[in-house]
Amino acid sequence: MCFLSKVYINLEVFVLAEMDRDTADGYTPEYVSKKILSAVVDGKEELIIAPVITNLAIMIRTLSPSLYFWIMERRARKNSD
Repeated sequence: MCFLSKVYINLEVFVLAEMDRDTADGYTPEYVSKKILSAVVDGKEELIIAPVITNLAIMIRTLSPSLYFWIMERRARKNSD
């Protein structure tokens, strides 16, 4: 028996009046498209295109959620001062 599923992609377009720092410092469309194509060809189910610190945060949240939330709470308090 074969089960088929449809994938729906909902894209929202945002027009920026000016380029913010995070967007300007982001990955190029060419880099992202190569990573996506490579992941599809390799049959990967998940793809994270992010800096090392973000990948580390994902691993910490997976392995030790309480440590992750403790770190995030400290960051939030530090940034609110």
